[in-house]
Amino acid sequence: MAVVLLDTGPGREEVGDVALMPFPLSVAVDASQPDAEAAIDYYRANNAEVILVVPFPPGVTATDVDVTMQAYDALLDKVVAVMVPESVGFQNAGDAAAQLATVLGEKGLGLLSYPAGLNTGHKTAVSEGVPATLVFRDLDPEGQSPDVIRRFLDNVAFRARNEEGTVALARVRPDSLQALLEWSLGNRAQTVNLAPLSALLIEQM
Repeated sequence: MAVVLLDTGPGREEVGDVALMPFPLSVAVDASQPDAEAAIDYYRANNAEVILVVPFPPGVTATDVDVTMQAYDALLDKVVAVMVPESVGFQNAGDAAAQLATVLGEKGLGLLSYPAGLNTGHKTAVSEGVPATLVFRDLDPEGQSPDVIRRFLDNVAFRARNEEGTVALARVRPDSLQALLEWSLGNRAQTVNLAPLSALLIEQM
Protein backbone atom coordinates (compact mmCIF):
# COMPACT_ATOMS: atom_id res chain seq x y z
CA MET A 1 0.00 0.00 0.00
CA ALA A 2 1.35 3.41 -0.97
CA VAL A 3 0.25 6.88 0.06
CA VAL A 4 0.99 9.60 -2.49
CA LEU A 5 0.91 13.16 -1.17
CA LEU A 6 -0.08 15.90 -3.60
CA ASP A 7 2.05 19.02 -3.16
CA THR A 8 -0.07 22.13 -2.63
CA GLY A 9 2.44 24.78 -3.64
CA PRO A 10 4.49 27.43 -1.81
CA GLY A 11 4.32 27.26 1.96
CA ARG A 12 4.88 23.50 1.98
CA GLU A 13 7.69 23.95 4.52
CA GLU A 14 5.21 25.37 7.04
CA VAL A 15 2.74 22.47 6.80
CA GLY A 16 4.75 19.95 8.78
CA ASP A 17 7.95 17.96 8.61
CA VAL A 18 7.30 15.21 6.09
CA ALA A 19 10.65 13.68 7.01
CA LEU A 20 9.19 12.69 10.40
CA MET A 21 6.58 10.39 8.88
CA PRO A 22 7.29 6.81 10.08
CA PHE A 23 6.72 5.30 6.63
CA PRO A 24 8.13 5.90 3.13
CA LEU A 25 6.61 8.86 1.35
CA SER A 26 5.95 9.61 -2.29
CA VAL A 27 5.03 13.18 -3.21
CA ALA A 28 3.46 14.33 -6.47
CA VAL A 29 4.58 17.76 -7.71
CA ASP A 30 2.80 19.70 -10.44
CA ALA A 31 5.34 20.33 -13.20
CA SER A 32 3.56 23.52 -14.27
CA GLN A 33 3.95 25.40 -10.99
CA PRO A 34 6.68 28.06 -11.03
CA ASP A 35 8.71 26.50 -8.21
CA ALA A 36 8.37 22.90 -9.36
CA GLU A 37 12.11 22.19 -9.35
CA ALA A 38 12.53 23.72 -5.88
CA ALA A 39 9.61 21.61 -4.63
CA ILE A 40 11.14 18.44 -6.04
CA ASP A 41 14.48 19.24 -4.41
CA TYR A 42 12.76 20.00 -1.08
CA TYR A 43 10.95 16.68 -0.93
CA ARG A 44 13.95 14.68 -2.07
CA ALA A 45 16.02 16.35 0.67
CA ASN A 46 13.36 15.14 3.12
CA ASN A 47 13.75 11.51 2.03
CA ALA A 48 10.64 11.40 -0.15
CA GLU A 49 10.58 10.14 -3.70
CA VAL A 50 8.86 12.39 -6.22
CA ILE A 51 6.27 11.85 -8.93
CA LEU A 52 5.80 14.51 -11.59
CA VAL A 53 2.24 15.57 -12.36
CA VAL A 54 2.41 16.49 -16.04
CA PRO A 55 -0.27 18.97 -17.17
CA PHE A 56 -1.42 17.43 -20.41
CA PRO A 57 -4.40 19.22 -21.95
CA PRO A 58 -7.86 17.57 -21.94
CA GLY A 59 -8.29 15.56 -25.12
CA VAL A 60 -4.52 15.10 -25.28
CA THR A 61 -3.01 13.97 -28.61
CA ALA A 62 0.20 12.10 -29.31
CA THR A 63 1.77 15.40 -30.45
CA ASP A 64 0.70 17.05 -27.18
CA VAL A 65 2.46 14.27 -25.28
CA ASP A 66 5.73 14.84 -27.14
CA VAL A 67 5.64 18.62 -26.76
CA THR A 68 4.66 18.54 -23.09
CA MET A 69 7.16 15.89 -22.06
CA GLN A 70 9.95 17.76 -23.85
CA ALA A 71 8.98 20.95 -22.02
CA TYR A 72 9.52 19.25 -18.66
CA ASP A 73 12.41 17.02 -19.67
CA ALA A 74 14.80 18.61 -17.14
CA LEU A 75 12.53 17.57 -14.27
CA LEU A 76 12.10 13.97 -15.38
CA ASP A 77 15.59 12.97 -14.24
CA LYS A 78 14.61 13.78 -10.62
CA VAL A 79 11.43 11.70 -10.39
CA VAL A 80 10.42 8.04 -10.35
CA ALA A 81 7.13 8.28 -12.22
CA VAL A 82 4.70 10.52 -14.06
CA MET A 83 1.15 11.13 -12.89
CA VAL A 84 -1.60 12.12 -15.31
CA PRO A 85 -4.27 14.51 -13.96
CA GLU A 86 -7.80 13.15 -13.82
CA SER A 87 -9.09 15.95 -16.06
CA VAL A 88 -7.02 14.73 -19.03
CA GLY A 89 -9.21 11.70 -19.75
CA PHE A 90 -6.11 9.56 -20.13
CA GLN A 91 -7.86 6.20 -20.10
CA ASN A 92 -9.52 7.07 -23.43
CA ALA A 93 -6.52 8.85 -24.93
CA GLY A 94 -5.75 6.23 -27.59
CA ASP A 95 -2.62 7.16 -29.54
CA ALA A 96 -1.63 9.67 -26.88
CA ALA A 97 -1.56 6.95 -24.24
CA ALA A 98 0.61 4.80 -26.49
CA GLN A 99 2.98 7.71 -27.10
CA LEU A 100 3.26 8.42 -23.39
CA ALA A 101 4.08 4.76 -22.78
CA THR A 102 6.85 5.01 -25.37
CA VAL A 103 8.35 8.11 -23.74
CA LEU A 104 8.13 6.64 -20.23
CA GLY A 105 9.75 3.44 -21.43
CA GLU A 106 12.64 5.41 -22.89
CA LYS A 107 13.05 7.38 -19.66
CA GLY A 108 12.68 4.36 -17.37
CA LEU A 109 9.77 5.95 -15.50
CA GLY A 110 6.56 4.55 -14.09
CA LEU A 111 2.99 5.78 -14.53
CA LEU A 112 0.22 6.65 -12.08
CA SER A 113 -3.24 7.43 -13.45
CA TYR A 114 -6.85 7.70 -12.36
CA PRO A 115 -9.18 4.82 -13.22
CA ALA A 116 -11.99 5.33 -15.73
CA GLY A 117 -14.04 2.91 -17.80
CA LEU A 118 -11.95 0.00 -19.01
CA ASN A 119 -8.66 1.70 -18.03
CA THR A 120 -7.45 1.41 -21.60
CA GLY A 121 -4.64 3.95 -21.23
CA HIS A 122 -3.29 2.09 -18.20
CA LYS A 123 -3.49 -1.23 -20.03
CA THR A 124 -1.66 0.27 -23.00
CA ALA A 125 1.22 1.32 -20.76
CA VAL A 126 1.38 -2.10 -19.12
CA SER A 127 1.39 -3.83 -22.51
CA GLU A 128 4.38 -1.67 -23.50
CA GLY A 129 6.30 -2.79 -20.43
CA VAL A 130 5.84 0.41 -18.42
CA PRO A 131 5.39 -0.18 -14.67
CA ALA A 132 1.98 1.37 -14.03
CA THR A 133 -0.69 1.47 -11.36
CA LEU A 134 -3.98 3.24 -10.62
CA VAL A 135 -5.26 5.51 -7.88
CA PHE A 136 -7.66 3.61 -5.64
CA ARG A 137 -8.88 6.31 -3.23
CA ASP A 138 -8.53 10.08 -2.91
CA LEU A 139 -8.59 10.70 0.84
CA ASP A 140 -9.19 14.43 1.09
CA PRO A 141 -10.50 16.02 -2.14
CA GLU A 142 -12.90 18.23 -0.20
CA GLY A 143 -10.70 18.96 2.79
CA GLN A 144 -11.93 16.02 4.84
CA SER A 145 -11.27 15.96 8.58
CA PRO A 146 -8.65 13.67 10.16
CA ASP A 147 -11.38 11.31 11.43
CA VAL A 148 -12.78 10.85 7.93
CA ILE A 149 -9.32 10.41 6.42
CA ARG A 150 -8.45 7.72 8.96
CA ARG A 151 -11.68 5.90 8.13
CA PHE A 152 -10.84 6.07 4.43
CA LEU A 153 -7.37 4.72 5.21
CA ASP A 154 -8.96 1.73 6.95
CA ASN A 155 -10.85 1.03 3.72
CA VAL A 156 -7.68 1.33 1.65
CA ALA A 157 -5.86 -1.06 4.00
CA PHE A 158 -8.69 -3.58 3.68
CA ARG A 159 -8.34 -3.41 -0.10
CA ALA A 160 -4.55 -3.68 0.12
CA ARG A 161 -4.78 -6.90 2.14
CA ASN A 162 -6.69 -8.46 -0.73
CA GLU A 163 -5.06 -6.77 -3.70
CA GLU A 164 -1.40 -5.77 -3.83
CA GLY A 165 -0.44 -2.37 -5.17
CA THR A 166 -3.17 -0.18 -3.66
CA VAL A 167 -2.62 3.59 -3.90
CA ALA A 168 -4.22 6.34 -1.83
CA LEU A 169 -3.86 10.08 -2.40
CA ALA A 170 -3.78 12.90 0.12
CA ARG A 171 -2.74 16.53 0.03
CA VAL A 172 0.16 18.17 1.83
CA ARG A 173 -2.02 19.90 4.44
CA PRO A 174 -1.91 19.81 8.26
CA ASP A 175 -5.09 17.76 8.82
CA SER A 176 -4.07 15.15 6.26
CA LEU A 177 -0.54 14.77 7.61
CA GLN A 178 -1.92 14.51 11.14
CA ALA A 179 -4.37 11.80 10.07
CA LEU A 180 -1.67 9.86 8.22
CA LEU A 181 0.72 10.02 11.16
CA GLU A 182 -1.89 8.89 13.69
CA TRP A 183 -3.21 6.13 11.42
CA SER A 184 0.27 4.81 10.63
CA LEU A 185 0.86 4.20 14.33
CA GLY A 186 -2.39 2.26 14.81
CA ASN A 187 -3.34 -1.39 14.51
CA ARG A 188 -4.81 -1.23 11.01
CA ALA A 189 -1.57 0.08 9.57
CA GLN A 190 0.26 -2.93 10.99
CA THR A 191 -1.78 -5.24 8.74
CA VAL A 192 -0.29 -3.83 5.52
CA ASN A 193 3.14 -3.05 4.14
CA LEU A 194 3.37 0.72 3.69
CA ALA A 195 5.73 1.30 0.79
CA PRO A 196 6.76 4.06 -1.61
CA LEU A 197 5.01 4.15 -4.97
CA SER A 198 8.17 2.93 -6.71
CA ALA A 199 7.97 -0.35 -4.79
CA LEU A 200 4.42 -0.91 -6.04
CA LEU A 201 5.46 -0.11 -9.58
CA ILE A 202 8.33 -2.58 -9.43
CA GLU A 203 5.83 -5.25 -8.35
CA GLN A 204 3.81 -4.55 -11.52
CA MET A 205 6.74 -5.43 -13.78
